[in-house]
Amino acid sequence: MITPNLLFRIVENIQFRRLINILRPNAIILSPSTIHHAVHNYAQNIISELKDIIPQNVQVYIMTDTWTSPNRLAFARTTVHFLDSHWNLH
Repeated sequence: MITPNLLFRIVENIQFRRLINILRPNAIILSPSTIHHAVHNYAQNIISELKDIIPQNVQVYIMTDTWTSPNRLAFARTTVHFLDSHWNLH
């Protein structure tokens, strides 16, 4: 069964752990807090990189798009654009 929008706590579910153990007995299942911190740190790194790339005092345009593939995998994309002082789109 495919279920979208699962919380990080799914890794604490005994059925989930049994399934992972069947699929890959040597797999290490991380805790929800470890996953949360890894995702948060990744996001913070992206934000820092964007602050280095995007000049100050420009308008930033953010677009998001979500879709589901034919095999029912959910995807999300975020795109950021801005205009520089010479009206060049980045």
